[in-house]
Amino acid sequence: MRTFSHTAALVIPVVVAATLATSGANAQKRVFFPADHANTEGYSFDSRFHLSNGISRNQYFYDRRDLHLPDKARITRIGFRQDGRFKLTGRRVQLEILMGASKATPSTLSRTFAKNYAGSPVTVMNKRIVTLPSFAIPRKSPSTNIVWLQLDRPYTFDAAKSLVVDLRVFANDNGGKAFSYPLDFARYAEIHETFGVGCKTSSNSLPILTSGAAVLGTGWRYSIRSAPGNAVNIAILGSRKLPGLDLSGLGAPGCRLYVDLLIVAGAGATTAQGNLSGTIPIPNVGALLGAKVPMQCLQSDLFANKFGFVFTNGIRAQVSSNPRQGVVTASGKGDAVNGSVRSQWSLVTVFEYK
Repeated sequence: MRTFSHTAALVIPVVVAATLATSGANAQKRVFFPADHANTEGYSFDSRFHLSNGISRNQYFYDRRDLHLPDKARITRIGFRQDGRFKLTGRRVQLEILMGASKATPSTLSRTFAKNYAGSPVTVMNKRIVTLPSFAIPRKSPSTNIVWLQLDRPYTFDAAKSLVVDLRVFANDNGGKAFSYPLDFARYAEIHETFGVGCKTSSNSLPILTSGAAVLGTGWRYSIRSAPGNAVNIAILGSRKLPGLDLSGLGAPGCRLYVDLLIVAGAGATTAQGNLSGTIPIPNVGALLGAKVPMQCLQSDLFANKFGFVFTNGIRAQVSSNPRQGVVTASGKGDAVNGSVRSQWSLVTVFEYK
């Protein structure tokens, strides 16, 4: 039989931080998961499968390869970041938190909760009522508002194993039903920049190169517009940005080179309207994760200049990856035995530790 105590002594507010600053003797260290989302808004949001999923059990798996906690770090609280586009309306939930080590991977997570632990889990928060905070829509993203869960006892992290955080919700003040509480959801980080300016085509337009996400094992999406129509497109990838090398000596006055020449490759052709969408393959090599790669493109245009090509602006993207995380979820019981598995699924999570 489920119980919901209204005893005032059990009403423990979630510790709220409107900013990520701490000070004085109580200052602790923090890490984000995924690490590349510390200053980057997540791909989307999720308003279920966590504290607001009604009466439920939600077991999060954090792969040790992407969790940058030092060995023996003593985790004292866990936070989830507000999504940068939505307000949060606070509610009360009866919550218990277990934590433990795991030898699983996102692809081998079991639908049986107990099987994802390597050893016995630790109850780091006793079953109690917590008050989820309300936050207005942030003025900018990513939000600096974190929904903190203060642990009753620190959890000592074993860097040789991955981490499981088990949120068990036994009741809420919405009649046990799910409610909307949008937290920041991570897939891969889109971190890129644009620099420089293209040079005029024979129709006086400026070709514009824009960047999408650069994802390990998938590719780097990019697009071109306002380029010459039906033109050969060539991509230049480099190791560093250039301040803008004047190409007048090549017969292309007004054009500048913004990327050192590391790789030069044909990359399709533009449409009749001068547009192109393409993808540069990125091999699934871990050493490339976090690399910042600049690119510039040029298109054939016989009447633009003596060189016969025009150049776009430059772009640079940071190679990211899908987070190595997963979640096992079950609705209806806070102490459910089995649930459904989602791999490569991640809420932006903050771990505070000593």
